[in-house]
Amino acid sequence: MLSRLACGLAALLLLAGCDRFFYARLSPESTAERPVFEFGSLSDSTGEGWVWRLEVSGRPRKDTLAQWHTFWHAHLDSGHRYSVVQKAVYGERPAQFSDRVAPESLPAEHIYWLFPGYHGVGEQVYFEIARDSLGGKTIRELTEDEWQLAIRGG
Repeated sequence: MLSRLACGLAALLLLAGCDRFFYARLSPESTAERPVFEFGSLSDSTGEGWVWRLEVSGRPRKDTLAQWHTFWHAHLDSGHRYSVVQKAVYGERPAQFSDRVAPESLPAEHIYWLFPGYHGVGEQVYFEIARDSLGGKTIRELTEDEWQLAIRGG
């Protein structure tokens, strides 16, 4: 009985020490000119996201040999481990963040990757900005499979 109790207590302590998992997604309110990202600690991106970096990189969709370019990089100021971020608008620094790379305009016909730094582990957001039939810009989030196909030129 005592060994079962000890095993149960050890398992509980192990779980308590595990990193927290965070979720991210492209908000439905996003536009090609103003992407909005939502963060959370629950699978529907509610709760709190503990973030210390926001970086958006991209490249032309059809050019698989193109170098990835950082379009924006905001980093938490020193002295802080993380900041609670539930929503971030592209190019608008959350409180206590500084720009490492100033935000640039996001061109169409590119694929992008939001790489947040979490205090724990979590998801990235993959998205593309394309041209519609009238020449306007559209934005949509890519699934993991669509992302893998896109980075290979598909």
